Amino acid sequence: MIYRVLLFLALCAWGSDGVARIPAGGGSVATPYTGPCDIVVCVEAWSMTRSMKTSYTGPLFSIQKNAAPYTSCDIQQNANRKADMATPCIATACTGGVITGCFIDVVYAHIQGSANNLRQYDYGQSLKVTVDVTTGLPVFDNTAGPGTPAMRLITSNPGAADIHADQVVAGAPADGASRSVMVVGRAVPFISQCCGFFGWSHKSDLPSSIFWGTDFMPIVTYNHPDCGSNNYCAGLDLEQGGGCVPTTPPPGPSLNLGPTVTDQMFIATFNASSTVISFSSNNNQSSATNPTTGCSPHGYARLAAGGDMSLTPTYFREGLLTAGVLSGTEQTALFNNVTAAYPALTFP
Repeated sequence: MIYRVLLFLALCAWGSDGVARIPAGGGSVATPYTGPCDIVVCVEAWSMTRSMKTSYTGPLFSIQKNAAPYTSCDIQQNANRKADMATPCIATACTGGVITGCFIDVVYAHIQGSANNLRQYDYGQSLKVTVDVTTGLPVFDNTAGPGTPAMRLITSNPGAADIHADQVVAGAPADGASRSVMVVGRAVPFISQCCGFFGWSHKSDLPSSIFWGTDFMPIVTYNHPDCGSNNYCAGLDLEQGGGCVPTTPPPGPSLNLGPTVTDQMFIATFNASSTVISFSSNNNQSSATNPTTGCSPHGYARLAAGGDMSLTPTYFREGLLTAGVLSGTEQTALFNNVTAAYPALTFP
């Protein structure tokens, strides 16, 4: 049986991307675009909404009809480096000529190239594109509840005979080395209390005897016993069991995150030298740290799936992985960049 450690935390708020701004003297000046991976050194990054690094000018994700002739369409970036909702091929590739009439196929990697693209784990399953009403930008959203099409994305070799043959993220640190995860999403109600929804994980077909301590993925739960009915908790899925055991219990009682649907930027760090794990939400860097033993996070990537490929309700805008521990200064800079990129959202 796989057990999981949740590091619970309170949600709070603090307060750059490059968009056109009007200077005091008049006239329009476009400030240089800055993505999260211009601020920190990323092993890899993916986004449904915007470029994660200035140098990446390619498509954000691919969509496809779910019926013959399976026409596909790459969603490009517009002049502001956001998802171009007027990408011409949407008109012919999607039912009714609207992006919500198409299904997600691939989420493109922004740093190392196509080897790190996130591809479907469940071929034959489909998830329609959702457009967030607040931002007008697409998101990966499989949180609608029972009947929502299953979809999990992994780094994989598209030419492999076994479609489940996921591969290590190009540029990943060695197993057990320091690393971090940043992910921007939303706490949305769902029944499951499992599992991590984005981050580092182990190879999907590893035997369960060596799962332990190999995951490093933020998790948001609803109706968890530690938070009470109709409330949210957040923490980390560590595949705890034979490894990654806390030397002190997680902070308790677990903090109740409240009943409100909220937008979140989660950051998790693992320091291999001190074996300390930290987890914060919306730049609340006072969130708990937890000394551990036996942690050995692996170098595979998951979106909408726990380490054992349990399907996970996920509302995903963007995420990145690093090969080191993000400093407090870097975390603040990332939060400022994220809040500037999504001015219509509130990060409590």
